[in-house]
This record gives sequence, C-alpha cells and structure tokens, in this order.
Amino acid sequence: MYDADTDQWSGLSLSTARSSLVAASVGTHVLFAGGRLGSSNNAPRSDTVDILDVSTGEASVANLSDAREVEAVATVDTQVVFAGGDRRECRSGTHCDR
Repeated sequence: MYDADTDQWSGLSLSTARSSLVAASVGTHVLFAGGRLGSSNNAPRSDTVDILDVSTGEASVANLSDAREVEAVATVDTQVVFAGGDRRECRSGTHCDR
C-alpha cells in the first residue's frame, strides 16, 4: 500500500491469493473482490471480498453471493455494488459454460 503523505510503501496481503479481481474504494475503505484462484482461465472463481480500512489499517473479509470473476463495480454514496461476472468453474480437458 502506498502512503502519498509519507511517500512510503508498506506490505499488504490479501486473505486469499487470486488474479483478475476488481477493486473499489468508498470512504476510508478499499475493497478487493472476486477473481480467479490461479492465473489460468480454468482456475476456480473466488467469492472473497477483502476490506481494508486505510484509516486504521484493519482488515476484514466478506463474501460475494457467488464465486465469480466480477465484471463491473460501482460506488454509490456509501455503498459498493459488484455486478455480473464469470461464475464458471472449469476442469482440465472439459468445456466451460458461462
């Protein structure tokens, strides 16, 4: 995480390593949601939402309604909306349906 006031970087680890996730901020919170549990297109999707309160440094975890690679994210006032996405789980050598 980068602090523009001090021009310093600090380490931050998400609760679950994943690729193709989305991020949004609202107030003092940054949210990282969904994604793939690996770099392959065939990797299972994640329902994890990591929430970081940058004012306190406290982190918490929530879950999306479905595991998915989220397509869109928007903030409205004090709320964050995650929408759409690829929910498929593929197995090696099989066809993947959306």
